Order: sequence, then structure tokens, then C-alpha cells
Amino acid sequence: EENSVVEFYFQIGIATTEAHILTDLIDRAMYEPLFDQLRTKQQLGYVVNCGLRLTSNVLGFAIVVQSATYSPKVLLERICAFLTYFGEQLHAMPADVFEGHRESLIGDKLQKETALSEESSHKWDQIYKGEYKFDHLEGEAEALRTATHEQMCAHFDRYIGQGAADRHALCVQIFGCKYLAEMEELRPSVSPTSGTRKSARVEGEEATAEVSNLSELKRSAEWYGNPATSGL
Repeated sequence: EENSVVEFYFQIGIATTEAHILTDLIDRAMYEPLFDQLRTKQQLGYVVNCGLRLTSNVLGFAIVVQSATYSPKVLLERICAFLTYFGEQLHAMPADVFEGHRESLIGDKLQKETALSEESSHKWDQIYKGEYKFDHLEGEAEALRTATHEQMCAHFDRYIGQGAADRHALCVQIFGCKYLAEMEELRPSVSPTSGTRKSARVEGEEATAEVSNLSELKRSAEWYGNPATSGL
């Protein structure tokens, strides 16, 4: 397999209405410039996208880049550079552009389902999560009407931007066959004297660590959870 993939995931927290709409706004503002910068201008690869992630009522945001030309290390560096660029553009966004994103998003949330299967899926999703907020899209649309540009920027600076105060990020890297040697270089090494692992480091990012036992990680980690299902 020649393709390499990087998914850079940012965990935001419990999916409150405010957190959801502010992340929606960032997604709406980021999607086009992300594609333009990384796909069209830098030609990193065919797949370049971003979007919300909602897992067991935990809200997240992810950027994905797939490339047959560049290594995961380069892809991650370009994503990080884009986040710095985008943060500056977000703060400098004109009022009319922000209003356009907000009104477009409100329109999407108020759009009626066109098929019974869509409405059924929406209802069952709420039942499965144990929330029963069947009118949550209308509530999000109403909350968007009072959302401000300053709130959106503060949300990005807190959870997603480079150096964000409350950023909890997970970077998943898939190495194409041309970059297997690079993958081995990034593996944390074991110190022969202490037996502890030394973490590799990517420029401008936190140290990395190898997970050898996924079950143990799940048992030991602190997770957000839906109050209705956290005991499962």
C-alpha cells in the first residue's frame, strides 16, 4: 500500500449545545481553506477533509490527509502549519463572512428530512444515546443565532489551535510502504539501563508514546462519558 494517512483528532469534551455549534462553525469556516491549501496548492494528496466526531456523546474534531507522495511526518507538519495559518485567518475574518457561515449552518440544521429513513435514523440515534432530544437540531439553530465571532475564535484557541490551553489531541498515522523505515524511527526506544521508553518527538508537538496493550490503555485512561450510559 503506497498511501499514507494522518488523522489529527482533537477531543473537546461532552457535547453541549454550545460546544457543538461552535465546533460546527469552525468546521464550516475551515473546510474550504483546508482543501485549498493542502489539496489544491500544496498537492499533498487526493483526500483532504475535516469534520466533527461524536462518540458516546463526546465531541471531537478531526483533520484527515491521505497521500501517496508524502510521509506522515510531512503531512503532520503541514497540518500543524495550516492550523497556525488558519488561526490567524479566523481571527481576521470579516463580520459578513462570519454571518454567511452562521446563516448557512442555521439553514442546514433547519432543513427537513427528505426521506423517512433519515428521520428514523435521527430518532433512533437519540434513543440509542439515551438523550431523547428529538428537537436538538432546532435548539442548535436557535443557539447559533446568538453565537459570536469572538466565541468561535475563543473555542478554536482553547481546543484546536497550536498551543491551545486545553488541547487533547490524538494523531493516528498510517505509513505507506515507502516510509516503513521512518515508522521504525518514530517508535519509542527502550533504555537499556532503566527499562523505560524514550518518546520520539515531532517538531512543535508533544512527545509520542507507543501503545502496546490497547485493552490496558482503555482500562487505565480517564474517559468522558454519557451519564446515561457511563455505567455500561
